[in-house]
Amino acid sequence: MSIDSWLTTIGLLIAIIAFFPKPELKLLRLKLHFAELWAGLIILMVVLPFLIYFYALAARFPFLNTFTIRNGILPKNAAFLFLYGLILWLIIRFVWLRPNKKFNPKILDYYLELIKEVPFDVFFNIFRRYEDIGLIRNAWPQFHELFTQPIFLNGIIHYQPEFMYRNWGCVDRQGDFDQLLDLFIDDPASAYYKGIQGHWNSGALIPYVSQLLNELISLHLRQSMKFGIIIYISKKGNSHLHREGFNTNSIYLQTPIFLDHASEGSQLPMFFHIQFISLLYGTSITDNIDIEEYGGKNMYSIYSQWIKHIIENLKLSGKKFTEKDNSNYHWLISKMLDNAGDWMRFFNENETLNSTFCSYREFNPGCLGLCLKEVYKGYEIGLIPIEYIKSHLHYDVLSLYYMPNLNGDFRGVIEKQIIANIPEQVVIAVFSYSLNEEFAMNFDDFYNGNFPSLQHQSEISLISRLRNLLKENKQLV
Repeated sequence: MSIDSWLTTIGLLIAIIAFFPKPELKLLRLKLHFAELWAGLIILMVVLPFLIYFYALAARFPFLNTFTIRNGILPKNAAFLFLYGLILWLIIRFVWLRPNKKFNPKILDYYLELIKEVPFDVFFNIFRRYEDIGLIRNAWPQFHELFTQPIFLNGIIHYQPEFMYRNWGCVDRQGDFDQLLDLFIDDPASAYYKGIQGHWNSGALIPYVSQLLNELISLHLRQSMKFGIIIYISKKGNSHLHREGFNTNSIYLQTPIFLDHASEGSQLPMFFHIQFISLLYGTSITDNIDIEEYGGKNMYSIYSQWIKHIIENLKLSGKKFTEKDNSNYHWLISKMLDNAGDWMRFFNENETLNSTFCSYREFNPGCLGLCLKEVYKGYEIGLIPIEYIKSHLHYDVLSLYYMPNLNGDFRGVIEKQIIANIPEQVVIAVFSYSLNEEFAMNFDDFYNGNFPSLQHQSEISLISRLRNLLKENKQLV
């Protein structure tokens, strides 16, 4: 080959290299092993010129002829093979055998620079090609600075959330956990809201319906408890209830909306936090998990605090409510009462948790009891109608209490935490409704200890026990 031909060939090599995106070229230079870089440079700067000018050099240095072989490859052909091999190896490293194992501070700095210079989808495509995504979990500390960049987190949540789900368990710092959840919760279109919307009427998590909820509630529940997920959600709910101003993210000082159908309340941002707590506890109970054994702490007042603030908002509206009224605020309170009632039913049906000491035995009735105390306060000032209280006490508490297969210890806790705290002024209305619904029993017969409508001794014993409890607590006078 002539010099012109070689210049043309080398020009072709340069054109091939220039064809590759500049960001990838720089990254490839950082990712290639030290030996590869030097081997390439030696071939380009030493081996190829040596072979191209071999005959001229041999004429000046005759000892080089000793390296020749009769009928062997001509130096110019050998030079071409070296060049061809170099080009081929470069293409292979770009396309098939990308260097995705090497990582060091220089590569990290380059990623931190690159993510600010190109669109996130471009950045992540490059990142995915040159990093072994399957091994990220084992090398998480090395990538920590990159993965906690707001620009990375925002991009990954919107463009490739599966990457975050796959590595969720690697988040091992409180600040990182809160930062990540903030991005989901502050975005009304995120997987947090979409996942809960798909569970708007579910008591427990439906597997594989929402990947984010599965990570938080099922797959990494211990991690969520460690970082105080319940307290975190409580604060987020309180922020909606306390934020001043008229906007779609707050119900503070908003005029109550009277609903035409039940699902309208699910449009309120507050609903999603209410339902998340419901899914957390409902799933834990059905999966035989006591969160207090998972490093968490039951928060008895989470729902009751929210009900208290909602009633304060109702009070500020200046409206009074009758049994026919059902505002968005009342819908939210109903959702919390129904959810807490579901937890008690789930617990009673779970033979595994019932057979051992479990925090839910005290927590479930305790949580619902605190909620009802706030509802009673709303009733006293005309914000909660008596029909509302009757219905919820019967369907969320008493219908379970009447069940013959209810665990004896659990029945005692329900009596202590809920029934014993029913105000005297609503007892007659509540039990007139409930006993008629369950046993077709007249309240006067109940009051006088006469139970003609009961057919079984177990029912008579239970209703007698209930009557004696109310009498002892002076709720029946």
